[in-house]
Amino acid sequence: MSTLVVETIKHTNDTTLFASDTSGQLTVQGEGSATTNLQQGIAKVWSRHTSSGTAALTDNFNVTSFSDGGTGIGQITYSSNMNNADYNCTASC
Repeated sequence: MSTLVVETIKHTNDTTLFASDTSGQLTVQGEGSATTNLQQGIAKVWSRHTSSGTAALTDNFNVTSFSDGGTGIGQITYSSNMNNADYNCTASC
């Protein structure tokens, strides 16, 4: 097995695309000048679904099913569970 050892990966225009540090933190370039920490800043689950008529997933990441429990009540089932029960859910219509 081969090992690739790097600290920073840059684009040909000399902007940093990826950086790592000795603690194992991985940082990637996000939108514009923003950076994202891969251990803490990635969406673990998202879904797009219809809830009028028959509830159906139209697109998703890490979701196996969606059920419509009535007006304003929807439930998604994760493919891979969160690390614990202390997570945030954000929704929009």
